[in-house]
Amino acid sequence: MKNELTNEKKLLAEQWVQAYKKVPKKYVEKIKQEVNMSFSATTITEHYVNVGRIEGEIKGKIEGKIEGEIKGKIKGKIENLEELYRFGVLSKKQMKKMIEPLKAQLQNLQSAE
Repeated sequence: MKNELTNEKKLLAEQWVQAYKKVPKKYVEKIKQEVNMSFSATTITEHYVNVGRIEGEIKGKIEGKIEGEIKGKIKGKIENLEELYRFGVLSKKQMKKMIEPLKAQLQNLQSAE
């Protein structure tokens, strides 16, 4: 592409880049807000930062939802075992033996937060 540009176009491009570099960041942000481009990246680096942040937020929400579902299932199993004990289907020893690993799993999930 360099060979396709005339010297005048190269000079114009260089002048534009130099002028753009001198605009303070706060003014660039203000201009972006005024033209409804607040979320538009001004550089490739900024674009990748924005994409990474958004991907991180989505990943975090998904992981949180999955973790919440797992905790809910474990708590449900514990409640079911306690209810089976109350109805006399399980002895206290059987209930404790079955609940202990579930409580350990739940504790591991909660300590990982």
